[in-house]
Amino acid sequence: MSLKLKKSYLKNPHGSSRVILRQKCIVVGNAAVGKSSLIRMYTCGGNFSESYQMTTSIALTLYQTQIPDSDVTVEQFLYDIPGDDMFHHQEQLSSSFCGNADFIVCIFDVSKRDSFRDCVKWCKQIVSVNAQVPVIIIANKIDLRPFEQTTLNDGPIEVDQDEALQFARQNGYEYFECSALGNQDVNLPFNYMASKASEKFDRGHHAGSIKS
Repeated sequence: MSLKLKKSYLKNPHGSSRVILRQKCIVVGNAAVGKSSLIRMYTCGGNFSESYQMTTSIALTLYQTQIPDSDVTVEQFLYDIPGDDMFHHQEQLSSSFCGNADFIVCIFDVSKRDSFRDCVKWCKQIVSVNAQVPVIIIANKIDLRPFEQTTLNDGPIEVDQDEALQFARQNGYEYFECSALGNQDVNLPFNYMASKASEKFDRGHHAGSIKS
């Protein structure tokens, strides 16, 4: 699914054109970092579920986002990849699946350093099959801050903002912090992706108008 090839024009009752853009977003990260919870909070109006069920196969959620002050609607196809073991999902992370993605969203749990380390691995795995795809890093469960000073032999268990932000900047990734439990800033990364779809369409539409 490629954004530039998937757009529709519908007429509303007032005669103006309504533009629908389709955007493919692949959501990855370790199990229990809150991928499914963030998607539910974004798409279901902020209803957090305390029960946890591990995603065992790709879960697809479709959500429509209206771009403010425009006739553009972005249909976001959110593919939630199981996080039990990235190496068990080579087919899902293949070039045929990731090659036409519009965004990769990698989520980690700020209270679990191993999920941040594996977030780095997830990104490397995907970028190896699609070096051009934009990547968004989301630090989830920020409601757990401030942390107690919990450490392992090789350093702190938790991941602070500066460390994660530095990783994102060094690699040219966008970075957001959220709390699914507290419904804090959950919409920001998804709205950012939708806005980029609209901007991409506007640039192409403007360029076509100039040529004509």
